[in-house]
Amino acid sequence: MPTRRRQTNSARQVPSAATDEHRWHLAAARAGNANGQYNLGADYAEGRGTRRDYRRAVKWFRLAASQGHVRAQWAVGYLLRYGRGVRRNAKEGFEWMLHAARQGDAGAQFCVGVCYSFGEGAPRSPRRALRWYLKSARGGFARAQYNVGYFYEHGRGTAQNLRKAVDWYRRAARKGDADARLNLGNCYFYGKGVERQPRRAFKLYLKAALAGNRVAQRNVAAAYAEGVGVKRDKSLARRWLKRSRSTQDENSLR
Repeated sequence: MPTRRRQTNSARQVPSAATDEHRWHLAAARAGNANGQYNLGADYAEGRGTRRDYRRAVKWFRLAASQGHVRAQWAVGYLLRYGRGVRRNAKEGFEWMLHAARQGDAGAQFCVGVCYSFGEGAPRSPRRALRWYLKSARGGFARAQYNVGYFYEHGRGTAQNLRKAVDWYRRAARKGDADARLNLGNCYFYGKGVERQPRRAFKLYLKAALAGNRVAQRNVAAAYAEGVGVKRDKSLARRWLKRSRSTQDENSLR
């Protein structure tokens, strides 16, 4: 969950809209309002209008979740899965996310798919993983769309279907998913499920590379070095290769 930092121009904290919202959420939560409890939990989880405190986040998310708040159910499951503010319990986390997923929350459906895919809190089952990824993907969740494409490309949980893989990669790529752009570029480069088009592959690699995808950056470097899909340019090839190494170094420090 992203962190928002408040700025000060003196030793005294300047009141902010986020702080005011936090007070409203606190009042609503104490009155038993499920939306207020969820929003208060989100304030603590994200450090929004107050100091980040995962333990308090879990407390308020649980109260909202017990009232049937779908996003709160997903949030409780997420924090349990990663052990933030509470002892890690992948199984209980999965159960909470499953509650939310069954009520149509696309983010929760994606997380349930991840649990089945990696066997976290649930038996490992590529078939069930794909089923939940599809539900999430049809709800417009870009990362799930990428995973569906990956499963169809590699025949995981289903028979291999390269045309369907291309279709789902394309949907995720349109939403800016860098990995989807990389894999869709590979499909066009090698002619997998679509007519081979090196120029189109290069354009997709470039978009993914500009978003920081290291593999795509290396592919762009190779394309410039060999003149495939783009005019050969040794100087740009060296620049992109250097950039890919820099990206690798940045990732290793995170």
